[in-house]
Amino acid sequence: RLRGAEDSSLMAIAPDGVLLLPSFLRVLGGRLMRANRRAELFAVLVIRIDSLARIATAFGADEAEHVRQSARAAARRLSPTTAALGSDDRGALMLAFQPSSPADARQLAARMHRAMLDQLATAGVPVVPPIGMGVSLTSITGYDRDVLLDAARAAAKRAIASDDVTVVVAGEDD
Repeated sequence: RLRGAEDSSLMAIAPDGVLLLPSFLRVLGGRLMRANRRAELFAVLVIRIDSLARIATAFGADEAEHVRQSARAAARRLSPTTAALGSDDRGALMLAFQPSSPADARQLAARMHRAMLDQLATAGVPVVPPIGMGVSLTSITGYDRDVLLDAARAAAKRAIASDDVTVVVAGEDD
């Protein structure tokens, strides 16, 4: 239990340390409030792993879960120390963090993408699914939690659909 000014609340965390959606949203909202008061840059990165259902159909549910866990492990390993890592009910990973600049946010997303591909290659998965990285920044999208998260999700979806881009920053090329 975490004690707060209003009441206490439970934080729901998966066994691997990834926050479940309600807890992630609570943490993100609090950090955005503080960042907004200080006019600090804040970012959300959504990591979308495509084709897990097809991998499960072709290779079995255990193999799809192995792919998912390998990607989660890479995300945890490369997440900044003060970042909050969560997942949604669609299997996407969400990272809330404070980059030093927009370029820093893009570089982190690119490093994480490369690390996930490397992790999947060394984990012996039969097929590497497309992975899309969508970044939204408060300097472009503002400090509204839902708008920021929706923008990052849409950017990740565009990254998955692209043949030549793995990281899309919301609002840069819209």
